[in-house]
Amino acid sequence: MLNPARQAVGKDQAYNVVKILRVIGQEDRIRSTAKFSGTRNYDQATFSTQAIKSAPSRVPTTNSTSSSAKMNASAKNSAKPSTVPPNPSTSPSPKSSPLTSPSPTDCIRADLIPRFTALNLHTTHLPSGPSTPNIPILHSAHLPAAKRLILYFGESTQDLGIFAYRTIGQVSHAAGSCLEFVSAVHSSVPVEAAPLAVLIANCGQLIWYRRGARAVTQQTWNALPRKSGVSLPLRLDAGRNRVEGHRTVGEHVRSVFEWVRGEAGEGVRIDVVSVGDSVGEVVRYLESHWGEWKARVEAVAVGSGHAWLGPDRSQWSDEFADFWARRARAYLISEEPLDTPLTGRNEFGCNCYASGERVYVERTMPMAYKSMLTFFDMAANIPGYEEVEEPELASDDKEGVAHELTLDSQVVSSAA
Repeated sequence: MLNPARQAVGKDQAYNVVKILRVIGQEDRIRSTAKFSGTRNYDQATFSTQAIKSAPSRVPTTNSTSSSAKMNASAKNSAKPSTVPPNPSTSPSPKSSPLTSPSPTDCIRADLIPRFTALNLHTTHLPSGPSTPNIPILHSAHLPAAKRLILYFGESTQDLGIFAYRTIGQVSHAAGSCLEFVSAVHSSVPVEAAPLAVLIANCGQLIWYRRGARAVTQQTWNALPRKSGVSLPLRLDAGRNRVEGHRTVGEHVRSVFEWVRGEAGEGVRIDVVSVGDSVGEVVRYLESHWGEWKARVEAVAVGSGHAWLGPDRSQWSDEFADFWARRARAYLISEEPLDTPLTGRNEFGCNCYASGERVYVERTMPMAYKSMLTFFDMAANIPGYEEVEEPELASDDKEGVAHELTLDSQVVSSAA
C-alpha cells in the first residue's frame, strides 16, 4: 500500500496537470475560432497565459495534513477575481473587432472609388449636396457638353457603380462594376469629337445611415452592428433615414431625369439602360412623361429575367407603344448565346434577345453591355433605324424554337 504522503503528492500533481490541460484546451478553441474568422490577432488567447499565472500552484508536500490545508486555501484564492493587469500589446482593439472591421464589400468599394475618379467620373449628391442627407450618383465630368448621354438604372439591391459582386469575385473588379462599361462608352468615339457621357443612377443606396453619414442599401443596413447576435436590425425611420425625392426607386428615377433635364445640353440625345426591378419604374416614368422626353430619348435597352416579367402595357399611349416596339430591346436570361433572338415580343412589346447569362439577372450588364452599345450606335447613326417587328409563333409551335424572324421576305430561323 502506498505511503499516505506519496499518495497526496500524486493527487496534487494530477490536479495541476488537469488544470493546465483545461486551460490549454480553451486556448486551442480560441485560436481555432480566431483562425476561422480570418484574423491572426488572437486577443482572447491571453486568457490562457493569465490563467496559468494567476492559478494557485500546488507544491507537493510530504505532510498530508498541510497538503489538505493548502488545497482549501487554493480553492478560496481561485474564487477571488484575478488582479493580473491585461497585457496592452494583446488586449482587444476596436479596430480588430469583427463588428467594426470593414467588410469585403467595403473594401471593394474603397478600391473602386479612385478608379471611378480616374475614369473621369464625378460624384454628385442629390438633392442638395454632401452636407445634407443625400443620394450619390456617378456621371461623366463632361456631361453638360456631351451630345449623347447614356443613363443606367440598376437593381435596387446593388451599391453605386456595382453590377454584380459575384462577377467581381469570379472575374475582376472592372467586369463586375461599371468600370469596363464606362471605359467602353468614353472610348467609343474619336477624341476630337464630342465624347459620349454616361450617368450611373443609384437605385440601391436609398437609406440614409445617419451615424455613418452615407447612403446604404437595405442589405448594408441589416448588417450594421447590433447590441447582440440575436438583436433585431436597427429600426428604419421613414423620416430620418430617407432622403426627400429618393424614398423609393420610382422617386429616384424621377429625380435623376429631372436633374438631367437641368444639367445636360439642350440638344443631347439620350439612351436608357435599365436592369432588374428598376425596369418597371423607368418605363412607367417615360410613358407618363413621354411628351417631355420623346424629342431626346433615342433608344432603350432593358435587362430582365423572363419575358413574362415585362412591363404592364395596358395603360400605354399609342405613341409610346409605337416607340417601344421600334426602338427598344429586352435582354433576357437564356441558355442561348448572346444576341440570339428569343420569343417574348407579345409579353414585352419589343424584340427580345439572349443576354448571354443563364441564371442571374444582375450579370446582364457584364455579359451584354457591348451588344447594348452596338444597338445604341445603330439607333443614333443609321437614319430611320427601327427594330424589325418579329412575328410571334403560336404557343403550340414555340417548343424547341428560339426565334423565327421575317426579314425582307426571307425567313431567318434560329431553331434550338
